[in-house]
Amino acid sequence: MKHKNNKGLYTEAFRKDLYRAYKQTLNEHMQEDGYIIFDRVVEDTINKSAKRFWVSEQQAYSAIRHLLDGKMSDKTLPSKMEMFLEIYSRVIVMRRKFPNLELREVVNSVCEQQAPKFYITFKSARTILCNIIKCKKEQKIQRALQ
Repeated sequence: MKHKNNKGLYTEAFRKDLYRAYKQTLNEHMQEDGYIIFDRVVEDTINKSAKRFWVSEQQAYSAIRHLLDGKMSDKTLPSKMEMFLEIYSRVIVMRRKFPNLELREVVNSVCEQQAPKFYITFKSARTILCNIIKCKKEQKIQRALQ
């Protein structure tokens, strides 16, 4: 179910959204505890709502077609499967409301809706956030040196 041309399609927007959720979570932890446990912040971050479902419409459409046909791959990561099942349930509801819309239009519309969480693993989120934080620190140092 990998689509070669979709890699990186939403990468920058996804990273911004994840970092937004991270900063929000960080502030919440500071107000509640007064101290930070990075791994706890990361865990809470991935369970915050995302601005959209961070998957290409083509990949989502393909997954929904497989689910409708009862042919979903056993190799799909649990986090991705959870996301596709959430998209699928929303597609079913939307198709009942708008039976004249094509499946692809419904899937595209659902993908743009707010997602209840970031459907990525803790390890991936931690790696991405560490890279973002490192880049932000380097940019801050570069600005200070200029």
